[in-house]
Amino acid sequence: MVERDDPWNVFSLASRLLGALDLSPGQLAQLRAIDHACQQRVFTLLRGGPAARGELTDEEEQELRSTVERDILAMLTPGQRERIGRA
Repeated sequence: MVERDDPWNVFSLASRLLGALDLSPGQLAQLRAIDHACQQRVFTLLRGGPAARGELTDEEEQELRSTVERDILAMLTPGQRERIGRA
């Protein structure tokens, strides 16, 4: 069985994207804000409608993962993006 990453696990995704890159205190606060927004989005998708669901669709997971990746990369300086090969 292949384990899938939870797209809403922002800190795991950031760790994979950034490796050992050091973040400033402000960037860490931004990462927590990204996590909070992601958790709210997951809650809305799963519990916000009239029919509560147990899991996200593949499309929702991919959209969420793409949004989180984009938000994480957007908070980096150009030098940091260059160091992780995403310049």
